[in-house]
Amino acid sequence: AAPDLRDLPAEDARLISRAADYDSLNDELAFFDHHLKDFPIGPTSQAEARVFVTGENRWREFAQWPPPNSEVQTMYRDVNNSALTPAPPSSGETVVTLDQSDPTPHGPPWVAGRPRPFDNAPLAESRADILVFQTATLADALPLLGPLRATIFASANRPSFDICVRVLDLYPDGRAIWLSDGVCRGESGEFQIELSGVGHVLRAGHRLRVEVAPAAFMRWDVNPGRVDEPWFCEEAVNIEVTIHAGGDTPSAIWFTAGGD
Repeated sequence: AAPDLRDLPAEDARLISRAADYDSLNDELAFFDHHLKDFPIGPTSQAEARVFVTGENRWREFAQWPPPNSEVQTMYRDVNNSALTPAPPSSGETVVTLDQSDPTPHGPPWVAGRPRPFDNAPLAESRADILVFQTATLADALPLLGPLRATIFASANRPSFDICVRVLDLYPDGRAIWLSDGVCRGESGEFQIELSGVGHVLRAGHRLRVEVAPAAFMRWDVNPGRVDEPWFCEEAVNIEVTIHAGGDTPSAIWFTAGGD
């Protein structure tokens, strides 16, 4: 069944709900017949990957994943103007605070920490602990087909802290729909964050948005800010996290674009 699609435009929600009715049983039987009974691969399982690509809302088959002729592209975070740019910006930094009494949520309450296509624009606009970066409006469609990775340079006033990254599709009407996310716990320095892979096309007129936060409450356990038995500490402490970008600390998002 399709996930809760309440935040999507009606036509997108209709097409995704319809795709969720796809019957994969034949593919599963063909897989077991081939690997357990040495049957030849049937016509329903020739492709290495069959993906419902959101944004263009259709099933696509690929000979390999990530698709052939795709390329890894990089967008750098500019903390001076909240932009995502193809060229490294000048150096800068921004401080956000993890308030243990009100930790940064993953999304609106109805999402309940689950990965689903929700609109996070209202939450991001209401919180000072979510940093938002976005590209200029896209003149052409941008296919995101494959892995996502973020490099974040950060420091904090505590020995242990988290960096949570979300990737979203910013629609022309202002809604920011969740596509992928990831988290990394560590010490001050360079964070390499593996996000869940995607099959999505950002349409012309949309923007790529990236959010960075010190927590994603209900998605992942909140870091208590201590390293002495962190899961059993009696008192969590607030954490001031500094996000660095540009210069010698080129925080960036890496994505796989294009492909046949």
